Amino acid sequence: MCADHPSSEEIIKAVKSSGYLMEQEVASIIESLGFHVQTNKAFADLDEGTSREIDVAGIKEIYKNEANNTVIIAEILCETKNNQNPFVFIGRNKTAADKLRTPKEYIFPIPSYEVDVSSANRLRAYREISAFNYLSLSSNHYDFIKETKAVQFCKIVRDKKSWKANHDGVYYSIFYPLVKCLLSRKKDILKFSTYRYIWLFFPIVVLNSSIYYIDSTASAITPEAKGYVTFVRELKNKSIDGKFSVDFVSKEYLPRFVSECILPFAESIIPLCESSTDLWNNKQNPLGITL
Repeated sequence: MCADHPSSEEIIKAVKSSGYLMEQEVASIIESLGFHVQTNKAFADLDEGTSREIDVAGIKEIYKNEANNTVIIAEILCETKNNQNPFVFIGRNKTAADKLRTPKEYIFPIPSYEVDVSSANRLRAYREISAFNYLSLSSNHYDFIKETKAVQFCKIVRDKKSWKANHDGVYYSIFYPLVKCLLSRKKDILKFSTYRYIWLFFPIVVLNSSIYYIDSTASAITPEAKGYVTFVRELKNKSIDGKFSVDFVSKEYLPRFVSECILPFAESIIPLCESSTDLWNNKQNPLGITL
């Protein structure tokens, strides 16, 4: 084949290395698990006022109750990274604050509840508790049930004759597009009024490379192969402020992650929707919890 006309093999090699085929493969995996999938889905960048795209978006109705207009939706926001370099996450034990964190990825019909606080006087005293914590959803959440957390991550790259840990630009190039997509989608969903939506977003990065976790507090530091790692990052700029969670998942592990982590958590909310008719109507402590 002449130099200015690539062969079929060269075309396939170029397309595979670009990551385009990986996006379609990931979309097919998510679609096979019952999600309605869209690739290269557009969203509004609330920071810059421009249109951007997310590699793969998948949405699935988990539960619908016409009687009380309640719907549970799981939506995956996915970026794919066709990178052969291993990702390594450094971790340590969670703090009490980590276990009480309110995820910004989930929308509830009532964002928070007024929980009664014991008081010696007759005046009513209460504290506002987020819906996630009020409903004790952490007990069924794949990340919150873990005692450890990832606090740093890097790529392992070849530098001449040795391997080095590289994190230059990794945090922001990965986190900001996903968080911007999340905030844009949340803004869209909050416009809906027909149903009481429990809308659960799952920002994920699917990697075409190995994932390792290192417990920095262990006496013997050893990289442990993982199918996925959840990473929480605090971001601050003119339009983004808070801690956001992103799941890093290997492509091979993706079917298990969706079926064993995302779907069980979403489905764990169904009994709550069926057990209390006041749950999404009454901000003032429908479950009668007292602190």
